Amino acid sequence: VLQMLAVTLLVVWATPRQIFSFGTMTAILWIECSIIVLCEAQTVRALSAGYLLAALPLLRNWSPEGERAPWALVQWSLIASSLLVILGCAALGTSPVVAGGLVLLGVLVREGIFPFHSWMPVFARSAPLPLVIVGVGMHSGALFLLRFAQLEPGVPSGWLLTAACVLASWTVVYGAVVALSQSHLRAC
Repeated sequence: VLQMLAVTLLVVWATPRQIFSFGTMTAILWIECSIIVLCEAQTVRALSAGYLLAALPLLRNWSPEGERAPWALVQWSLIASSLLVILGCAALGTSPVVAGGLVLLGVLVREGIFPFHSWMPVFARSAPLPLVIVGVGMHSGALFLLRFAQLEPGVPSGWLLTAACVLASWTVVYGAVVALSQSHLRAC
């Protein structure tokens, strides 16, 4: 929690005032509060509620008026990932393996892990930079998966966390290779 607070204060301090708005600050604080809920949740229901709350500020259309169509990809990706997490939590009573798979798929879509990363460049280009740093940099999906595996002992957490780590590692390598060809920080 202290690390999240430090990152938020650093983002607020380092951002030029013309970029920083009340809406951006509200979204950052909302995401931070949902991360605290993720850390303190004692049930899967509370855990999934905290994870879903973190997506709400990201659903707002942050792009200029002319770029409305690409932002729909961001919104639909976040809605689909939220539905997958809800379905996974609902399937806990019937099949823990199916529940774990649905939750993992929802987290992969939401965190922009390869091959479910197509919405991430649109978000990184269109949203305000402080929101991109906090919204993407906090990795609430990793925290959600760790807490989910901890709260639900019936879910085979070994393969769940291993699959997430392998795909996240591949995403880091893929992102690094793609970044070598870019000349601008927020170019797509």
